[in-house]
Order: sequence, then structure tokens, then C-alpha cells
Amino acid sequence: MQCPVCRAKLSANRTRCPRCRTRISPEDWVTAPARQGGGAWPVLGVSALLLVGFAVLWPGAGQPVGTVKAAPISNPVPRAPRSDGIADQTARQPASQLVVHPSDAAWRGAEAFRRGDYPAALASYVLAIAARPDDTESLNNAALTLERLGRFEEALPLLQRAVELAPQKWSYRFNLGHVRSRMEDWAGAVAEYRLADQLFPDDHVTLFNLGLALQRQGADSEAVGPLSRAAQLEPGDPSLLLALAKSYQRLGRTDEFKATLRQFVHLAPNSPVAPTVRGVLDMLEARALAPETARIE
Repeated sequence: MQCPVCRAKLSANRTRCPRCRTRISPEDWVTAPARQGGGAWPVLGVSALLLVGFAVLWPGAGQPVGTVKAAPISNPVPRAPRSDGIADQTARQPASQLVVHPSDAAWRGAEAFRRGDYPAALASYVLAIAARPDDTESLNNAALTLERLGRFEEALPLLQRAVELAPQKWSYRFNLGHVRSRMEDWAGAVAEYRLADQLFPDDHVTLFNLGLALQRQGADSEAVGPLSRAAQLEPGDPSLLLALAKSYQRLGRTDEFKATLRQFVHLAPNSPVAPTVRGVLDMLEARALAPETARIE
């Protein structure tokens, strides 16, 4: 099975993901699909970054959306998050519903996120962070929920707060790089992914995202290293090869470009893009043979 959030491989009956610390319920072990070979990573592809997202909203269609604000490290006094509509709505709830233990709220947030009910997930994380402003797990999950909703500017300070509180936590640093990339802050994304790679070396997802961010900066000579390493670490995923081939092509490294394309076709002969890749290879071979043909004639 894989973690539903970060896609790390899990051994049987784990209650938490060892990478991102997401709680795993018994139902997940029953319903989780087996990972397929090839391009099984969701949101990956060739042009999209491998990023983990998360968002937090109040339940109910058409409800006003709340904003979670991270408390500064220097302030030990818990502060309620600023909200746009959530506080007023919470005040109208029966008193018995307002007494929520932060761990219960965080658990309900994770369950709602797993169901795809992002409004309910956000509401729960708002409560969890209000009770414990330094709860790094809720800060991270709230930021990921906001990222799912496209609210990157609001997600960023929550992840920065989580990273400040837990600087050795790989997943927080990775997610911070992901949000920066969604904001097209490529220099910031590269910096965060490099730090994430130091915290959790040889993770092919981190390396692949780092390579893509470097490509977007126009630094293909630097991107080749992490992209080729990612492909080596996950040899069964052909989608990683197309990004690597792109940098080889830009750099004019024709032999590596052709070899990478051949490897892709070998691993994914039935891919929708395989005919295009074969056409590129045929064209390159024809160009290579053209001078020899001229000399023979």
C-alpha cells in the first residue's frame, strides 16, 4: 500500500506513514489500490510537478471560506486564527459542539480530506490550530488543503511556520517547495527541494521535482543530475525519462537524448506518446545516416 498523502510505500498494518506521519486507518488497508508500474504517480506527468497539496474550508456549499494564520514562534500565547465567516458561524453552534480536543479536530480534518470534503477538512484544522498554534501537523495539513484550493499565498506562511518549528521534518520542507513551485517561485522551490533532499536523500520524488524546478529556471545542465538520479532510483516509471530527455535535447547532448527516448519506448511501448517518441527517434536516425548515404552515392 501507499500513503494517501505522500505516496510512500507502507508495510502492512502501519498506523502512521513513516515519511509524512499521516494516520492510516484500517479501512485504508482494505480499499487502497495496488500501485501500478509506469506512470502511476498522480499529478506527475511530464509537465506537472510532483507536489503534495492540501486545503481547508468550512463545510457546506456556498459557505464563506476561512483563513488560517500561523502564530509567530516568539509568541507562546495561543491565538485564534483570523477568519472570514468561520468565527461567526462557530459562535452559533451549540456549546457542546465547541468543546473539541485538538487531536480530534485534526483527525476529523484528515478524514474529511481523504474523502475529498475540503470544506469540512478546513473547518477541522481551523479548530485544531486555534487550540494549538504550534501543532506542526495541523499547520502542514491546513497548508496542503489550502494548496488544493489554489490558495497558495495563504498556504505559504503556514508551511513556513511548520518548517521553523520542525526544521528536520522532510515532508514540511518538501511541501514548502511544492507551494513555491505552484506560485512559480522557481528559485524558492529549488532552494526548498535542495534542503528537502538533504533531509531525505535519494527520494526520487524530491529529486524529480528539483529537476523540474531547475528546468523552469533554464538551468538544464543542473537539472540533468537530479533527473537522471530520480530515473535510476525508480527505473519502472517511464514518465521520469521524458523530463530527463527534454534537458538532454536542450543541451544538444544527442546521444543521451536518443538513449533516453529508446529507454522510454522500451518501458512504455503502449504509451499514448510512444508513437511521437518513435517518430523523433526515426527522424534522428535519418539525419545521422544522411551524410553516409551521400558519400556512398
